[in-house]
Amino acid sequence: MRLTIVRADNLIIKDGIGYYTDLSEFDDLTWIPDYDLKTWGRFHAFQWYGDIDEDGDYGNGGDQPYGEIEFKKPVPNLIVKELGVYNRAVSLWQTAKALDDARIAAEEAEAQRIREEQEAEEARIRDAYLELDMQNLLEMELDMENILADETQNQDDLALRLEEDLEKLLADL
Repeated sequence: MRLTIVRADNLIIKDGIGYYTDLSEFDDLTWIPDYDLKTWGRFHAFQWYGDIDEDGDYGNGGDQPYGEIEFKKPVPNLIVKELGVYNRAVSLWQTAKALDDARIAAEEAEAQRIREEQEAEEARIRDAYLELDMQNLLEMELDMENILADETQNQDDLALRLEEDLEKLLADL
């Protein structure tokens, strides 16, 4: 595992994936022998080289896992052979990851709910348009039937008048 802790940013990066969380619990450095705040300064960062890199070592040529504690003041980094108190950062990272995963799942569920609502609304609108189109077609069919019936009636009336006019003309002759 590769682990980086950056105190000022409240950032833990584990195997290339970072999460922000409260890192104030790492401010207490009294566990370090001969630690002096005035000389070393506060905790700045921690680097853990727990996996063999592409060069076949644990970073900077190391032959076993190790870590480096970096301080705010320009003093040499403190080399450690165990995660020690920084092992807690792994559980903080896992908690932050779980919270982020839950947030992402909630956002995806909300987005899915919105998509489903939109699809349902689109289907409702589509059905309403289809119903309206069907009503318009039925009305047009009835209008055409009425027009044809009127036209047939008009033709019958016209034929009857022509017949009457023809009879009058023949009678006049």
